[in-house]
Amino acid sequence: MMKRLIFISIFLFISSFVWAKNNTGATFLKINGGARPAGMGDVFCAVANDVNALYFNPAGLAQIKGEECLLTYTQWFEDVKYNYLAFAQNISRVRTIGGNVTYLRINDLIGRDDDGDLTGNFDAYDLALGLAYAERLSKHSLVGLHLKSIYQLNENTSGSSIAIDFGWLYKNIIKDLDLGLSIQNIGTKIKFIKKKEELPLNIKVGLAYKLPRILIIAVDGNIPEDGKVSVNAGTEITLLHFLSLRTGYKSQTDLDSKSHWSYGVGLKISDYQINYAFVPYGILGDTHRVSLLLKFL
Repeated sequence: MMKRLIFISIFLFISSFVWAKNNTGATFLKINGGARPAGMGDVFCAVANDVNALYFNPAGLAQIKGEECLLTYTQWFEDVKYNYLAFAQNISRVRTIGGNVTYLRINDLIGRDDDGDLTGNFDAYDLALGLAYAERLSKHSLVGLHLKSIYQLNENTSGSSIAIDFGWLYKNIIKDLDLGLSIQNIGTKIKFIKKKEELPLNIKVGLAYKLPRILIIAVDGNIPEDGKVSVNAGTEITLLHFLSLRTGYKSQTDLDSKSHWSYGVGLKISDYQINYAFVPYGILGDTHRVSLLLKFL
């Protein structure tokens, strides 16, 4: 069954890549929901060792032991509100399921009719609901799929789409070095107002060097269908088993195509982890992200 799902996802990826256009919709899917990866420059494809893997590389969910739940609040620009919820749970020694909810709301947009006349302000909403499955195929090889139902709404119109992410993770290609691959947003076009647009298809390839409980150094390459190839790098240092310091560098961002540094800190208290990320975007302003990660073994 799993091999069949992998084949289908690869087939859908090839088809969507052939027919895709450069303009894409549902761009809120490009926003990562976790503070820990954000502090590392959105580098997590080959790290993928907690529930944040659901966004970056669903194969990494197979590394989780027990159950994890993630709640994130993000202070974005202007009146944009962004919230994220994710969970993952083992269903056997080698299999894990998960799910997530992504919600973005923009308040007080200015409405105009076809003649350009003002029609009053309105709110817009973006929503994605996801279910994921991951399996450890061998000691080193893990695979995962993430199915998403996507909605965009405002007072006059709506659009919807379905998509799938495919992930693969190979542990210890050489000692302490992991390799990750993720293909994101393979799916149907989304029609919003009068225009149909492709989803923001992206290929991630990552490497992560890990010294357990001490240090992570990672690099992710991104090949988006609607933009330029980019490379991000990030690191996490853990001190005294409960304090983590993070920083990352993005060679370009989806917002302004400029490079940016990001910074983060994490605090572990028993089975709870509180993570914070500060990501500046130059003249656009600064963003702040706070996540609460709960682990139940």
